[in-house]
Amino acid sequence: MKTINHPWINLDDIRLWLHTCDAEHGHKCRAADTWTAVAWLIDVHNQCLIPCDPNINYQYVALSYVWGQCPSSQTTMANLEAFQIPGAFSEKNQDVTIPKTIRHAIKLVGLLNIPYLWVDRFCICQDDAESIHLQLRRMGHIYENAYLTLIAANGTDANHGLHGIEGVTKERICSYYLAPYLEGLSCRASPWYARGWTFQELFFSHRKLKFQSDVVLWECDCAVWLETTGVTRRVPHVPGGYTSGSLGEPWGGLDLEPIRITPWKSNVETQKLLRTEHPMERYRKMVCEYNNRQLTYAEDRMRAFAGVTTKMEADFPSGFIWGLPVANFEAALLWQSDRYGGGMKRRVQRHPDSTQFPTWSWVGWTGGIRGSHWDYQRLDIRIVSSEDVVPAISVDDAKTVQRLIIPACVWYCTTLSGILPIVSDFLLASRPELGEARGKLQDVLHQDTIHPFLRTRTKVVVCTVKPFYSSTAEVYYIDRNVFFPRIGYLFLPGDHSRAQWWQVCELMVLSKSLTRRSYDTFGCGQLLPDHYSTEPFKREKGNFTYNQRQAYNVLWITRRDGIAYRKAFGMISVDAIDSLPGEMMDIVLG
Repeated sequence: MKTINHPWINLDDIRLWLHTCDAEHGHKCRAADTWTAVAWLIDVHNQCLIPCDPNINYQYVALSYVWGQCPSSQTTMANLEAFQIPGAFSEKNQDVTIPKTIRHAIKLVGLLNIPYLWVDRFCICQDDAESIHLQLRRMGHIYENAYLTLIAANGTDANHGLHGIEGVTKERICSYYLAPYLEGLSCRASPWYARGWTFQELFFSHRKLKFQSDVVLWECDCAVWLETTGVTRRVPHVPGGYTSGSLGEPWGGLDLEPIRITPWKSNVETQKLLRTEHPMERYRKMVCEYNNRQLTYAEDRMRAFAGVTTKMEADFPSGFIWGLPVANFEAALLWQSDRYGGGMKRRVQRHPDSTQFPTWSWVGWTGGIRGSHWDYQRLDIRIVSSEDVVPAISVDDAKTVQRLIIPACVWYCTTLSGILPIVSDFLLASRPELGEARGKLQDVLHQDTIHPFLRTRTKVVVCTVKPFYSSTAEVYYIDRNVFFPRIGYLFLPGDHSRAQWWQVCELMVLSKSLTRRSYDTFGCGQLLPDHYSTEPFKREKGNFTYNQRQAYNVLWITRRDGIAYRKAFGMISVDAIDSLPGEMMDIVLG
C-alpha cells in the first residue's frame, strides 16, 4: 500500500480503476443499451458544445453536482450557436461564466483522456420547453449510459470546485489521521445527498467517481476502491495515523462496502435482485428514498423524478399519474407518513396561482414516506376479482403477510382529452371491458397534462376519532358508546397534525384488503376486536399461525369549496363500515 499524497490526487489511481473495471467487470458495470440519449455534449479538447447523433455511442462523463445559487452562464436558444465555436468554454472567453466545479470537471475529464463531458446546465437548452421535457424524461438513460459519473459532493454550490488536481486546482486539505479520513467518506456527510435532483443521477449511474471531503472514492457495480488502495480494497495507510485495526469493525477488516455510495447496490447479486424483484418493490424503494430529499423549488418534485418513471415504464407500461403507477393505482394510494422519520408536510408551489400538488399523491407532501401497502407486491400476487375468493397467503417469515386489494370504486382523471377511467390491474381483472379505456389513457399520459383532481363515487361514513400514539388516531362510532370499542386507526402525516379528542371525521372508502387479525401492519395494536367476527384467513407455517381479516382502506377527508382533500389514511373494520349508515357520494379529490 502507498501513503496518501496529501496535497494532490494521484490521477494514475483513477486511470487504474477505469482500466481494471473495463478489463475485469465488462458488461456488469455498463448499461445494456448503448443508444445516445443526450442532445449535446461538451468537447473537452475543443472546449465547446457538439450536437449528438443518436446512432453514435459516445464515450462521455456525466457530472453530478449541486447547482446552488452561484452565477453561471447556461445554454439558451440565443447562445446555442456561439457555444458550438471551439474555445467557447475556455478561460479566455470572458463572455461565458463557468462555475469552478464545471471548469475543473472539463479539465479533469481531459486529463483522463475521455473526450466528452455532459453537464445539465450547458447540455440542455434551458429555454426550450420541448427539449427540457424530453431530456428530463431521458435523465435515467443519460446517467446509465455514461462511461463514468463524476460526483462533486463537496460544497453547497457549483463554485466549490474539485480540489487536489495538480496544475488545475488548489491543493486539498486531507486529514493525516485515519478516523477523520474515513468519517469524511460517510454517505450522508455531504449536502449532495440531500438534494432531490441528484437522486436519479446516483441511482442510475453504474460507475461513479466521487469527490467528497477532499478524498476521492471509486464505486462501480462490482467494487469500491479508495485512494491509494489501488484495486486491493485495503484501507490506506496514513502517516502518523491510527492502524486500521484500532478502529474496530467494520474498519478493522478489509471490507470497504460500508462506505459504498449506493448501499442498495453493494454487489452484482444485489444488482440482479433489483432487476428481478417485483417492480412495485423497486418503485417503493425509490420513492421512499427520494421523498426525503430537498428541492429549492417545490415545482421541480415531478421533474426531478421524471427519469425514474421513464425508466420504469418497461415495468409499468400503463404509465404514471402524479407519480403513482396506473397498474397498481389502488395500492399506490395507500401510502402513509413514516412516523419515525419526522412526519410529512404539504408541499406548496411558490406561486399561489400555480396548479398545486394533489393531496392524494406522495408528490404533494415532503418528508419520510412509508409504503407498507406496497410491500406485498414482492410476493406471489394473484389478482382478486371476487370478494368471495380466499387468497393464498405467501409468507417468508412471521412478519410478512400478503394483502390483496379489492377496489371499492372506479377512479377517473381529467385530461385535455376529457375524463378517463384509471384502469388498474386490480380493476381490469374484474372488468375486462375497460381494457380499451386503459389503452386510451396510456396514450394520453405521454402527451396530455393530468389535472390534480380525481373523481369517483364511493361510500362515505362519519365517525369520531381521538389521539392514540404520535401521529396515529383511533376511530370510533360517532356515538362513542362505551360498549363499542375502536373500529380502526388513522395514520396522520405527522405530530403537527394530531387529531383532537372526539373530533368528527368524514371517511371515504377506497378499497378492501387483508390485515393481520390482532395487530395491524404498523404495530399500533389491536385493529379488529374479536367480537367483530369476520372469519379470519389462516395458514400454518412452522410454529406460527397467521390470522387475517378484511379491512377497508379509507381516507379521512376535509372539504373546501366542494373539493375533498386527503387528511389521513386509515384502516377500518369491514363489519363497522358495513354497519354504518353512510351514503354513496360523488367525490372530487384534490
